[in-house]
Amino acid sequence: MFRQGMPVPSAFVITTDACKDYYHQSEKGNKLGPHLINDYKKAIHEMEVQTNKKFGGEHHDPRTKPAVVPKHPLLLSVRSSAAVAMPGMM
Repeated sequence: MFRQGMPVPSAFVITTDACKDYYHQSEKGNKLGPHLINDYKKAIHEMEVQTNKKFGGEHHDPRTKPAVVPKHPLLLSVRSSAAVAMPGMM
């Protein structure tokens, strides 16, 4: 839809293969493989550029300093598809 010029939010897809890789890595005691981390960072950076917003940012302990909140935060919504897994299970 985006490629056809329709006004849809920026997005990226985390495939079921990525989910399987996560489970495989976690069996070894790892969280995410380095290639997945790099892919996610690249995808989030591309969304930041497209939207002119910033994901994350500095965070300080509110007991000692006020929290620093980005002026225009990039908010992400995550949903799963039931093509392979039950919704919410990935």
